[in-house]
Amino acid sequence: MLQTHLYNRHNKTSDATVMKLFPYLIAFLFFLFNPSNSFGQNSASSIIVQTKQGPQLNYAIAANCSFSYQQSLELPNSKDNQLLSFVGDLKTEFRAIQTQIDSSSYVLFRAADVSIFPLEKLDSIIGNDSLILINEAHDRLVQRAFLYQLLPLLKEKGFTHIAMETFAAPSGELSISTGFYTAEPLMGEVYRRALALGFDFIRYEDTLHNSLLRDSLQAVNLKNNLYDNGKWRKTLVICGYGHLYETSDSRENKMMGEYISELTGVDPLTIDQVLFGEYDPNSYSHSIYEALRQDVPILVSQIEFWPFADFCLVHPPTQFINNRPDCILLNDKKHFFEFSDYPRNTRLAQVYLADEIKSKRDFQTRIPTDQTTYFKNGIFMLALDPAETYLLVYRNKKNRILRIKKIKPTSSK
Repeated sequence: MLQTHLYNRHNKTSDATVMKLFPYLIAFLFFLFNPSNSFGQNSASSIIVQTKQGPQLNYAIAANCSFSYQQSLELPNSKDNQLLSFVGDLKTEFRAIQTQIDSSSYVLFRAADVSIFPLEKLDSIIGNDSLILINEAHDRLVQRAFLYQLLPLLKEKGFTHIAMETFAAPSGELSISTGFYTAEPLMGEVYRRALALGFDFIRYEDTLHNSLLRDSLQAVNLKNNLYDNGKWRKTLVICGYGHLYETSDSRENKMMGEYISELTGVDPLTIDQVLFGEYDPNSYSHSIYEALRQDVPILVSQIEFWPFADFCLVHPPTQFINNRPDCILLNDKKHFFEFSDYPRNTRLAQVYLADEIKSKRDFQTRIPTDQTTYFKNGIFMLALDPAETYLLVYRNKKNRILRIKKIKPTSSK
């Protein structure tokens, strides 16, 4: 079955089939791009503030947002979802989405109707492909944790480049200048691991043109940087939502994945993490997620109504430990540690890698490895790697640092 799929994924879906599926696509795209349901930067980008000393990170903005929702139990505005993810507050986000899911619109779906592969098959699925497009919802940390786990396999298979949405100046140590999405702690860990493995980074995003031009220009940017003598350099492209789609119903709906194929004649391997997401506000997608999900990640293919990507990746449900998501532990590379001796008026607890902080200003421009506003029974829980040395930082609601302490974790609690 696997061999058959790997052959058939290069055959394009007929126009008649795409038109049959057009209503599903329109409904899905409406959700993604409707401003009232935006997962974009309109709220989260506020953490970057301009000062006389240059741009600085004010994570207290995200912490205050999270704290406010925790105290009021008010349902969050969907525009704040990404902001909440910067402090790992998926609990609040999921609480709001649960109220939006309409179980009456669930569809009858059987796992037997699709082909399912364990994640261990990914090595064979990648095969000799040189170009992989993987998407993410920018507020879903489990999808970034998967990218972190994927990097060593890609390195073993000879991949050399990573292109990511919102890269600004991706070179050297991680900082505010690297890009917007890498300012979120878990995506920052993805960048650190890629840097340690020796990947080269490529910026490709077009932010100057409207949506009709953006995807075509991004495909051109990737081609100009990574396509030589009829071949792609072995590259992972990390994009958002529908930019990886390989087929469409019209020129107006073409996405980057389809333009890449047209420009180079190369069919990229595409893996969609977004379609079947946990607590998807789209009740149609959520009902299928419930039918497919397992206790481990799985790859799904040959989905009759979704010809836009080769595979969909279905993650298991998030488990919470004292309101902290288990995905930030990165498959037990990290452990949760408890901290109770914090100053009065602490709003945000953070940990930075000690060797990344060279001056006090670095606390305004470097990226923490974890941070949270959640505390239970007077205890903050932070995810730490016992092999690392950290600087533990407490901030108040105005982002002022209240205390800094050097720590070396020795045992999990």
